[in-house]
Amino acid sequence: MDKAAAAANACGIPWVLDPVGAGATVLRTETSADLARLRPACIRGNASEILVLAGATGETTKGVDSTRASADALAPARQLALTSGAIVAVTGATDYVTDGTQTIALANGHPLMAKVTGLGCTASALVGATLAVEPDRLAAVAAGLSFLALAGEIAAEKSPGPGSLQLHLLDALYQLDAATITRHLKIVG
Repeated sequence: MDKAAAAANACGIPWVLDPVGAGATVLRTETSADLARLRPACIRGNASEILVLAGATGETTKGVDSTRASADALAPARQLALTSGAIVAVTGATDYVTDGTQTIALANGHPLMAKVTGLGCTASALVGATLAVEPDRLAAVAAGLSFLALAGEIAAEKSPGPGSLQLHLLDALYQLDAATITRHLKIVG
């Protein structure tokens, strides 16, 4: 991971740190903290993971699931963005994207998304894709998270449960277009 981050940085390729389970074990916490010092373009995690990386004492996670609401990590996320130089994204019912001075709050998504394993990783992958094509890192991270959240809303309309949501979400993501994004995007505050 260290070599991959160094190579990406040397080539000017933005990379995303997803601190999966930071706070759940010492190894995950220390590895995430070490990687955060290697200048990722974005750090994307749930509230508990971001709180741990920001140095909140006594903060833990429930495996890879957050025990806190995304708004609980907003102030620490801003500080982490300032100290790391990364855009920090706290995902949850409302997603917060910050560079430490500016913050974008996104209110799309559906509660059923929290029941699908791997959507946090999907969010990080989409953020990486948008960072590859959009030079404004704050806008790129907000766009990547918005695409997933909007696709989740669309998928939830057809899904009685998390298994079908995952299937419909991939189709909705594939079919997502500019008109749908413009019509349904919910930027708050």
